[in-house]
Amino acid sequence: AQEAAGLGIFDHDLVTGQTTWDARLRAIWGLPEGVEASRRTFLQGLHPGDRPLRRTAAARAMRPGGDGRYRAEYRVIGRTDGVERWVSVNGSLRFDEAGRPVRLVGTALDITARKRAEQRNELLMREVDHRAKNALAVVQAALRLSRAETPAELVRIVEGRVSALARAQTVLAQRRREGAELRVLLEGELAPFLVADDRRGSAAPRAALRGPPVTIGARAAQPLCMALHELATNAVKYGALSQPGGRLSVSWAPRHGGAGPAHRLARGGRPGDRRAAGAARLRVPRDRADRPPPA
Repeated sequence: AQEAAGLGIFDHDLVTGQTTWDARLRAIWGLPEGVEASRRTFLQGLHPGDRPLRRTAAARAMRPGGDGRYRAEYRVIGRTDGVERWVSVNGSLRFDEAGRPVRLVGTALDITARKRAEQRNELLMREVDHRAKNALAVVQAALRLSRAETPAELVRIVEGRVSALARAQTVLAQRRREGAELRVLLEGELAPFLVADDRRGSAAPRAALRGPPVTIGARAAQPLCMALHELATNAVKYGALSQPGGRLSVSWAPRHGGAGPAHRLARGGRPGDRRAAGAARLRVPRDRADRPPPA
């Protein structure tokens, strides 16, 4: 049970200098066969940055009137394998009749897995905090840029923009922040028009998407989603989707040359209007954007 728990035992005679380690403690310190355990080998195995922690723990244990408990957590670098491990040391300092410390007995527990989990959680918390602040900043900007003639219209505009941001975040989370598929972003904005709606007299979808698989980089996905939302909103209010028989076409294709490769998106204007002025185009700089999404 002791071996399974990763628990090592030590016994250090402070008078004679004799040190005894069990097999588990020797393994934690990476001490090879034939090398005798000693105070020197103990100190050599400590991470240089954590040696002050040992001195503080020792001073606390030897404090007059204290309980003699030695407690510390520090890193150990294996002598043979060079592996960095975290250990939690708990010991009891024994004193002679004159109050001098004469013996230290205790255990060392390998807590490397726990420490690594704590570090991952701390990193995750910092990342979540960073992304939350970024999201709030974007929402704040969306609020400042929103204008409307009535409170009800302002609420509708703000809700639409915040919903677009939320959809972008959901898509990125599903792909573990590795980017967002362009088609998925467009489907989120045009979902009601990508299917037939007999109630509105539309026997066929009023919007069509055409283009190859494209992954938009994580940094570009959110602002692109906002731009697509604004274009879709304008199409509903003023463009093709504002007319009963209007149709909207969205297409994209890789484009090379000029200032650099980009993806071009185009949407149709009002029904029957085939002039270039009736279309909107976006150039999306590639940020890992030209790769097909993973299967």
